[in-house]
Amino acid sequence: MVLILVGLKYNRTAPMNSDAIYYKDVFDNSKEYGDKTVSSSDINSETMMASGKLLNYIYRIVMLNENVRGLNDEEKIANAFKSENDEQRLKDNIELMNNFSRDGLEILYERF
Repeated sequence: MVLILVGLKYNRTAPMNSDAIYYKDVFDNSKEYGDKTVSSSDINSETMMASGKLLNYIYRIVMLNENVRGLNDEEKIANAFKSENDEQRLKDNIELMNNFSRDGLEILYERF
């Protein structure tokens, strides 16, 4: 969850990399993936279940403060507080959080 905030602070996102395999692609799948790397920077379901309230709080902070998509204040407020009934909006918002998380991981990796 910290990675999301790191990505937000630096206003950097990283979309899914086609050269990487994400854990959600590997779970219960015995295929071999050759020279692709496995990444775990997406928010997994265990984290969501264990820390739902905190993640919801972070979700609202991100939706109100993100400047990646060029939204106006009304759209940001709608994303933060009124997106639960709009499946596509919610999907896009969660993908944005995953993008912040992936780049947050890259930022910390560069720092270390």
